[in-house]
Amino acid sequence: MKRDGALTFVLATGAFTTMLHGSMLSPLLKGISTDFDVSVASVGQLATLYAGLAAVIAFA
Repeated sequence: MKRDGALTFVLATGAFTTMLHGSMLSPLLKGISTDFDVSVASVGQLATLYAGLAAVIAFA
């Protein structure tokens, strides 16, 4: 029973940090686009591509 609790904790922590990472990127898009001299839309597409790639790797 103790192992189930530890597994639940690890999975919940992983889910929390994944969502935190995704939500913390949004306010930084304008600054990143300014630094690299590209549009905000381009940076947003790269963020989406990164999230999709992370999902593929998670299920592989």
